[in-house]
Amino acid sequence: MPQMRTPLERRFWSKVDVCGSCECWPWQASRHKQGYGWFRYQGRMHLAHRIAYMLSTSADPADAVILHVCDNPECCNPAHLRAGTQQDNIADMDAKGRRPAGEFAPQAKLTNSQAQDIRRLYRQGRYNQPQLARLFGVDASQVSRIITGQAYRI
Repeated sequence: MPQMRTPLERRFWSKVDVCGSCECWPWQASRHKQGYGWFRYQGRMHLAHRIAYMLSTSADPADAVILHVCDNPECCNPAHLRAGTQQDNIADMDAKGRRPAGEFAPQAKLTNSQAQDIRRLYRQGRYNQPQLARLFGVDASQVSRIITGQAYRI
């Protein structure tokens, strides 16, 4: 059980279901659409796991990405949190097969079927990359990444 010395700590930890030391401690208040907890601190909304990290380490996570070792976005157990970089986060997602790819990536503009069409049309020699880009409404560099398999690896 975390020590609650200040009103901030009491207010924060009252919104966490503090279970066993090895278990996830789920956030019990408002949540972000992706499941992360929201907590108002210093007049702004913050991700709850970042506040849990800050309270448990006394370190300001301002420039760090706070990673969930447990892969549970609602978890606030300090034992399940570690500071890292965005590169660490991406490497962790890749290692665990959790990074959305193809049409499921948040920034995707094409479906997997459209990417297959781009590859097929290019192989047939009917269109060059700039023509395919105009036809599908994307940048030519994206068409190049699709053709080379760097994007939409399906």
